[in-house]
Amino acid sequence: MEFERAKHVKYLNRCLGILPQSSESHDTNRMTICFFALSGLDLLDALKLNETEQKAIIDWIYAQQVEPDGENANQCGFRGSPTATESAASFNSSHITMTYT
Repeated sequence: MEFERAKHVKYLNRCLGILPQSSESHDTNRMTICFFALSGLDLLDALKLNETEQKAIIDWIYAQQVEPDGENANQCGFRGSPTATESAASFNSSHITMTYT
């Protein structure tokens, strides 16, 4: 069986934008998926992002940061995706895997 590099690159790039329909249930793990997609593209020597794309990814990552506000000192870090936002305050907490990814 031959390694289909082009297909892997296409899939990993797609995961950086939107998750394939078959992976929608993993939206809460989007930070981890982003990490592995970027790592996979780098390993395949296919990580070709312009400055705008790099900034968009960096901004998205920092948008997932839950910062301390005095009441949530034990919930600070990074959440897995924007699924749980400030409108769902009880779910707006960090996730240890996403914080250390």
